[in-house]
Amino acid sequence: MKYIEGYPIQETAKIIRIPTGTVKSRLSRARKALRCIMESKHYYTRLTLCTQLCKKITTL
Repeated sequence: MKYIEGYPIQETAKIIRIPTGTVKSRLSRARKALRCIMESKHYYTRLTLCTQLCKKITTL
């Protein structure tokens, strides 16, 4: 919501009813995972990691 919809962290937390610290930590983990995916040299590895990340994020 922060990056796609442009909501501030506080508003995102309010909408999904979780603490702002949780929003921040989830964003941090997602950025770290995405960085790892993008640094991967192999397309298949990137695709697999991206798929796993998307599944994990949608279940949070």
